Amino acid sequence: MNYAKILKLQLANFRNLETHLLEFSPSINCIYGENGNGKTNLLEALYYLSLKKSFKKNTHFQELLSMDSSCAEMTFQALLEDSHQGHISYSGKITPSKSFWNKNNKAEKKRSLFDIRFINPFDSYQFHLSPSFRRSLLDQKIGSLSESYVRNLKNIQTLIRQRNKLLQLPRDVEKEVSALDDQLAPLSVAITQERQNHVKMLNPYLLKIFSEIFHES
Repeated sequence: MNYAKILKLQLANFRNLETHLLEFSPSINCIYGENGNGKTNLLEALYYLSLKKSFKKNTHFQELLSMDSSCAEMTFQALLEDSHQGHISYSGKITPSKSFWNKNNKAEKKRSLFDIRFINPFDSYQFHLSPSFRRSLLDQKIGSLSESYVRNLKNIQTLIRQRNKLLQLPRDVEKEVSALDDQLAPLSVAITQERQNHVKMLNPYLLKIFSEIFHES
């Protein structure tokens, strides 16, 4: 499994964060401080570095830009350690209309640098009460490991959209719908099998963690 660790980060004009170079431990990093010091903003910066967007919905450029900024641009400079590629230098400049990203001094157009997910206490409620949240989380994780899963999932979504459009037509579409169903069936089987295999792979680890948390000493 591929993974990346952030080693260094320097920001300019991102919310209330200063331009000091931040260096991270290769193991666990704890971020603490008084309210309003920028703890959440630092997490948001890491998220933005990875996915080119904020984890806060409907957040625009002007909301991310520091109030003390003398120019309308934000910059990111980071050093990462990738399990496959070794050290990676990554930088970005964001303006109100465009963004420019460079990986090892070459233009980078990918939307996502690496997969990142924040988990907070409220996520457990979503996980237990929202089937769509569980499915989306599972699809994201399996998709990061399997290109065939992503491909099959996209094909299923395309076929379902076509099927729904046909069902809205004011004529007999039974044959067309049946043809789409014949294409959907093997894709659905493949997706279901990959999901089951992924869950089976995770179960031993989950059971061990569950036992450690709830074991009565």
